[in-house]
Amino acid sequence: MRKKAILIALCSLMLIVSSIFNLTSSKIVINANTEIDTTLKKYVTLMGTNWNEFAKMYETAQVESFKDFLQDEDNLAEHVGILNVKNASLLNYEELSYNEAAPLLSETYKKSTSRFYILKIDYSVYSNNDYFKDGTQYNLISLVKEKNEWKVCEFSGYEKEKTTTSSLYETIKNKFQNYSTTNATTEKKAKNKRTIPTNSTTIRYGTYSNGRFVSSTKLNFHNYCIGVTAGECRGTDYNGSPRKAIIMAIKTYSWHYKIVPIDPAHGVDIKNTMQSYAPKKVDENPEVTKNYNKIKNVWMESHSGAIFESLYKLGSYDGSGKNKGELKQKGCKYLVNEKGKNFYKCVRYYYDNSPASASGKIRFFDENKNIIDQ
Repeated sequence: MRKKAILIALCSLMLIVSSIFNLTSSKIVINANTEIDTTLKKYVTLMGTNWNEFAKMYETAQVESFKDFLQDEDNLAEHVGILNVKNASLLNYEELSYNEAAPLLSETYKKSTSRFYILKIDYSVYSNNDYFKDGTQYNLISLVKEKNEWKVCEFSGYEKEKTTTSSLYETIKNKFQNYSTTNATTEKKAKNKRTIPTNSTTIRYGTYSNGRFVSSTKLNFHNYCIGVTAGECRGTDYNGSPRKAIIMAIKTYSWHYKIVPIDPAHGVDIKNTMQSYAPKKVDENPEVTKNYNKIKNVWMESHSGAIFESLYKLGSYDGSGKNKGELKQKGCKYLVNEKGKNFYKCVRYYYDNSPASASGKIRFFDENKNIIDQ
């Protein structure tokens, strides 16, 4: 009997220890999820209801600049950016890995300290605009741990389009690539969804310092692109086809971010950390404007019908980078001068059959949405 009692006592003790361990383990997981859940719900709920507390949801480096933006009388009167939101509620969210989120971010964040989520939000706004509209929208949010609290780093937009998939993750994955695999797969469908700016279309260019918002300027879209071309591609040796190819990349990249604003909270389409806008440089080389105007009404889209993020950089003066989805400025001079390519073929060299073009050939079209066969 004594041995049996001891055995029963030991078994009971093991059950208690096991229960404590399981409770502790599950509590850690629950707390981890609850922290994120609480942060995301609070961030969305504070929109339009308490702007002072909303600003505090951001990482320390951004709080004061955000408060200044939210308290500015002109911004309040005009409902600029997030100030256009009356109230909002979080309907659902889905986490992305760093690799999935990285192409969608304007800044570089450490993998070990950041978390990325797609938010499905129901908005009520003062007036529908490019940044916020009544009804359901999706946004990407980046969180970082700061003094044991999750803080917001970045909150960006997307292009709203229909999709047949029922999975939130797949829906958003398609949206942030700026195309849906179920849409625009035929020439007819692609033609119906082509968009281009008008002569009066504007774009908001934001100035940031050390990751913090400073100010934004509303500019004519075409004048902005000319200013970027002058700022990022200097020197008369680029004139002609090399510059036209670079202009195609610049204006498609700019139009992409007009469609998918990088910082809707501040009412900003594109940042100074993404493109160098230098209007004072335009007059230094009259060919900049002439080259732009010659292809002003020439546009390009991906194989699946999207105005895609046409990446570009200075690059190497050689033929590297084919089908990689990133145009090289020096490479354009090489392809034109050494290989005899016109600007259409130069653009195709970098973007055709690349991830940027949905692994297919890009299409050129005019202001009437008609294909330009090049």
